[in-house]
Amino acid sequence: LEDVKEEIVNCKKNAVLFVSAPYCKLCRSINPLFTRMARISKEEKQSDLLFAKASSAGKEGKQLTFTLNIDSVPTFVLFKKGQRYGEPFGVVKLPSKKLDTAIDYLLNDKEWESSIIGMETNVRRTKLK
Repeated sequence: LEDVKEEIVNCKKNAVLFVSAPYCKLCRSINPLFTRMARISKEEKQSDLLFAKASSAGKEGKQLTFTLNIDSVPTFVLFKKGQRYGEPFGVVKLPSKKLDTAIDYLLNDKEWESSIIGMETNVRRTKLK
């Protein structure tokens, strides 16, 4: 939580935070794809959008998930100028049209629309322990 405050909130960054858990198989499969997405954003698109990862494990992870209102993983939380943008949401694979749309809304100063970016209905996500 301190890292999120220091790196995103205090610096007023636009960011995508990927929250996962070490016991989550889906999280482990998404992780390298998220890393690739971050690299492409930085190197090819030369975007200043920050891609960050956090774990829901341990005392600090539980505090983070409570603070950000996260109840399952994998979850993505977006920040606009250091403030949480929209609601946390999950995806089951990357690339994801939902995540791409959310990032597009964030970067183009569009208002968050839950109907477009809302939670998926048939998601195989792991509840936090």
